[in-house]
Amino acid sequence: VVAGSLCVEPWLSRRPALGYLRQVGDISYSTYLCHTLVLALAVGLLRVPREPIRELLLLAGLTAAILVTSWVSYRTLERRWRRPAPATPARP
Repeated sequence: VVAGSLCVEPWLSRRPALGYLRQVGDISYSTYLCHTLVLALAVGLLRVPREPIRELLLLAGLTAAILVTSWVSYRTLERRWRRPAPATPARP
């Protein structure tokens, strides 16, 4: 899987239409952390009848909620902590 991803990476980086994949990759750690929160809240708060169309709509809504929560977490928390530390002058 890793080798395949590395082989395809140069091809994907030249495709501006696929730039959203880079953004999805950027928020992937936030998604990993936030998805359980969103799903736990949804299970605790929502009772959806077992109808296929309602389940599909719920899945679409939860996916959107997870992505929005992840993006907000990435922008407000993760990017702030990932900034490089200021350079310190060398000691003589």
